[in-house]
Amino acid sequence: MELNGKTVWITGASSGIGAALAVALSVKGCSLILSARRREQLQEVAGQCHTKAMIVVMDVSDQKSIIGAWQEIQASGGMPDILINNSGISQRSAALETQIETDRRIMEVNYFGAVTLTKLVAPYLVQKGSGMIVNISSLSGKFGWKLRSSYAASKFALLGFFESLRAELEGSGVEVLNVIPGRIRTEIAQHAVLGDGSAYAKSDRGQETGIPVEVCAGKIVRAMKKNKKEIVIARIDGLMIHIRYWMPWLYYRIAAKRDPNK
Repeated sequence: MELNGKTVWITGASSGIGAALAVALSVKGCSLILSARRREQLQEVAGQCHTKAMIVVMDVSDQKSIIGAWQEIQASGGMPDILINNSGISQRSAALETQIETDRRIMEVNYFGAVTLTKLVAPYLVQKGSGMIVNISSLSGKFGWKLRSSYAASKFALLGFFESLRAELEGSGVEVLNVIPGRIRTEIAQHAVLGDGSAYAKSDRGQETGIPVEVCAGKIVRAMKKNKKEIVIARIDGLMIHIRYWMPWLYYRIAAKRDPNK
């Protein structure tokens, strides 16, 4: 897809992959719609961009907030050509020690928020006969890992929904790209939740030594330009996808013994 001149709506745009994508896409000539809960951080990101950036505060765990954001964009006339579902929250707690309210919160942010937003935006893209929906999933959407039960469930669900949607949209002119990042150098660990819903509030060694977020964003932008259907952005951790499917016995052994935060 030619990106120059396109309008891109990015959720979770206040930090991490979302913020890096905003800057990278602005370099390609895209106009931006930046959404997250924190207006001040969005304003900081907008200040780093090279093109026009509209700020729309939105909480993806709140359906009314999502609908209100969509109505605000419609009223502005700056309709999106591309939707990037990037909002997400991670987890650092054992399954049986995680309160069901925390499970639901993770699913609301990581899965239902993206699905709700897509069901608002996708009909418009189909009607105009072109567009793209990009979903930031995770390696945890390909295989389970300790202390990530609800996070993995939400990312599995995300991939399942959008793979099905892609098949349904075949021939409509609307592309669907699923992004599978491994360890990327962001603050996702600090913002992760414990079983009681409180913040983990510290970094993981694996995250600290991960792929630079700017490199990750660059790979996503190139995949968008090439109309890719899926892209894995990982180092050696990406091998677990192949181990899980081709040598499941080895995957089970590694998953049981490996410290997920290293």
